[in-house]
Amino acid sequence: MVTRHGETLGVFVPVGARPKPANLPRSKKPTRADIEAVRQAGAKMDAMIAAMGIAAEELIADFEKARREKRAARTRS
Repeated sequence: MVTRHGETLGVFVPVGARPKPANLPRSKKPTRADIEAVRQAGAKMDAMIAAMGIAAEELIADFEKARREKRAARTRS
């Protein structure tokens, strides 16, 4: 999750390295296919969350709680 001042701004999902043709330089800009793949993944995730009957806000709160607990455990060590 990407946060700023404790507020969740978004979620970073690494998609792995794309193979590139040997004669083309690697582009830093995502392709249309990359963007569409992320949109489809987001739609699938939304459907899974809805099917589970959980609000996205609950997931974010659970994640933030787990992150706080992990940080607290590190400072105690």
